[in-house]
Amino acid sequence: MTESTQTTNATVGGVDVEDLHIAYPTAVGKTSVVRGVSFAVAAGQTLAIVGESGAGKSLTARSLLGLLPAPTYVAAGAVNVAGTDVVQADPRAMRRLRGGLVGFIPQDPMSALNPVRRIGVIFHEVLSRHSQLSGKLRHEHISNVLTGVGLTHDVLSCYPHELSGGMKQRILIALALVTEPSVIVADEPTTALDATVQAQILELLSDRIAGRVALILITHDLGVAATVCERIAIMYAGRIVETGSTRSLLERPRHPYTRGLLAAAPDFSEGAGLIPIPGSPPRPTQIPTGCAFAPRCSRPDELCQTMPELDAADRGVACWHPFD
Repeated sequence: MTESTQTTNATVGGVDVEDLHIAYPTAVGKTSVVRGVSFAVAAGQTLAIVGESGAGKSLTARSLLGLLPAPTYVAAGAVNVAGTDVVQADPRAMRRLRGGLVGFIPQDPMSALNPVRRIGVIFHEVLSRHSQLSGKLRHEHISNVLTGVGLTHDVLSCYPHELSGGMKQRILIALALVTEPSVIVADEPTTALDATVQAQILELLSDRIAGRVALILITHDLGVAATVCERIAIMYAGRIVETGSTRSLLERPRHPYTRGLLAAAPDFSEGAGLIPIPGSPPRPTQIPTGCAFAPRCSRPDELCQTMPELDAADRGVACWHPFD
């Protein structure tokens, strides 16, 4: 690893993102899809990034591994992950980071595994790149990791199509854990699963990952975030608009968008109904110059034509008229 890929101010073993901007080129310049996002997650801490589809959550997550899909790119900002400056890192450093120092759990277990590779081959390929273990010690390590996610070593002889969706997701979690990374990035890990399996996976994430590594969970579901993570960052139109501890944010939401997300969550108590947020999130090319949520908000005024900044990193809100 070259000196330029080292970082001295980021938390070793954690994640430090500062003023991240992600954009894609256009005929007249560029369009930003992530705009000035900052957060830090130390080793053992857990953060959920929550928002509607198109908010920029997954792009933010993929930037941590240098896996932004073309033509998007990091236009500005710093991304330091597990001691590596991801924006400046060379290919060798990134190969060491991905799957080694950082484990990634993708959102679709049905398509994430190579269909022509047996599960055992996939595990051995990962450990060949990122571990010195071999022979009996490697096999024992794989078996122990599989046991930890509720599977037996018998799955190693299977092809992905022979496993259920829940078993595939457990395999993906085991693959993320097998190299003993210091950071886990989970991008909507329960979206493609039914409710029963989803509950099992969330319990697994809480028991096996939360509190042990720096965990960043991407989700649109506040219930999922509350189950696994100790902190939540609410994202809207490419920006973090509210952040805080899970308990304080859910008990005392300050941003109108956060309140809207909570009101729109399913409530199965008698007589309860969904209260949808009116309108739709703006497209990246149509984001207002001021508060992006103003067109959907119930109480905007002239002040909202100027973009509010997040007023604090610990329990912050980017709103001119927050609820207190």
